[in-house]
Amino acid sequence: MTVEQLCLSILYEGDATGYDIRRQFSQGEAALFADASIGAIYPALAKLKAKGLVAFVIQEQVGKPSRKIYRITEAGRESFVAALREPLARDKFQSSFLHFLRFAHLAPRDIVAAHIEARQQHLDDEVGRLEAMLSERASSPQGRWPLEYALAMTEAMRDGLDTVVRKICADRSC
Repeated sequence: MTVEQLCLSILYEGDATGYDIRRQFSQGEAALFADASIGAIYPALAKLKAKGLVAFVIQEQVGKPSRKIYRITEAGRESFVAALREPLARDKFQSSFLHFLRFAHLAPRDIVAAHIEARQQHLDDEVGRLEAMLSERASSPQGRWPLEYALAMTEAMRDGLDTVVRKICADRSC
């Protein structure tokens, strides 16, 4: 999906500022689908506005700059739903950590151990974040199942990492 379509998906569920949209890509449910920087989000919102797919109101704030609150238009809703009918791109998994593991036999043990420990902590943190998001989405089946899937995949990565660690240790006599 394009950043425009991803922005529409966030606005489909409620009004948001550009910052709110960015937060969804970095910390919220949208982080499961893609990453988008502020440098990509605001141009996408401008294009969506020019196409009549979103509108905004300016909200004045005391002692702060005003902010734009974006909302999806009916044409935007129709465009988003139509995009859901398009063929999906294949998911791809790319990982600098996986690349490191491929050549871990060339690295000093303390470096290998540090990278593995950091990845284990990252995956544990991600499991915790997904579990917290699931508890917040207790009443929304549409919001629950993608999170449950992401949680299962993250737990599988954590389990797979444990298996790799055992293999590396067996090969290197850890």
